[in-house]
Amino acid sequence: MWQLLRKPRWIFLLVLAVGLGSLFVRLGFWQWHKYHARAEQNTAIVTGQRAAPVPIQTLLPRDAGDAGTAVFRRVTITGEYDGAHDLAVYGRTLNGQPGNEVITPLVLPDGRVIIVNRGWVAFQGGEPDLTTSSPPTGPVHITGVLEPSETSGTRLPAGRLRQITFIDLGELSSWLGRPVMPYWVHLQAQIPAQAAFPRTVPLRPPDGGPYLGYALQWWCFAFVAFAGYPFLLHREARDRRRQAEVAAGYDAEGMPADLSRLEGSTKEDPTHASTDPD
Repeated sequence: MWQLLRKPRWIFLLVLAVGLGSLFVRLGFWQWHKYHARAEQNTAIVTGQRAAPVPIQTLLPRDAGDAGTAVFRRVTITGEYDGAHDLAVYGRTLNGQPGNEVITPLVLPDGRVIIVNRGWVAFQGGEPDLTTSSPPTGPVHITGVLEPSETSGTRLPAGRLRQITFIDLGELSSWLGRPVMPYWVHLQAQIPAQAAFPRTVPLRPPDGGPYLGYALQWWCFAFVAFAGYPFLLHREARDRRRQAEVAAGYDAEGMPADLSRLEGSTKEDPTHASTDPD
């Protein structure tokens, strides 16, 4: 076996096995850390959603910065909708039905603007018609959950716009031409109540994601890489030893080949048994 380890092919396979195995272990821990980060986020989501709602000015004072602690908290907000800037968020389902969600800027009494996801409308071909889901005029009092910005990766075109794909607050701020608050609101209740549409969307349950399964898969790959090399090496050494024994005059069971042939020739063939002469 030690002679095999000095051969270039087995040296290369050793380096490959160690390199791939180490990489797979690191990838497994990367997914493991993502799993724990998602678990912590889910804990924050559940804790925030179960807490009693508080006025948004308590969590996000006008002249204070955002420390990130307001995300997933339930809040109450009073303001007026800017219905002229309704937008449809494309490709959102409700109970398995395709549709869009409607977002509308809400102007607070202190002049700040926050984006409110008012709910779901059925899918419409072409450009969505939001006249049937227009927000109420005048002051409204809403309760909802603060959600983080979604990343789109694409800039919104200036001018008239009726439909987007992600609730990217940075891009929406540029499109509106004024700053918006660092979270958007997932609407839960509103006074006065909304019309039949849009329909309020239930909060999505926390999702652990596929990270734990991915971590276990990478570690299984690492085990195959680390255990496969000695297995193949042992098998190669065993096959070479057997070939050497046969070449040296031994059969596959370790007996001398000449002795095996001798024993075979001395065995009596029952089909040709000799008989005594009369």
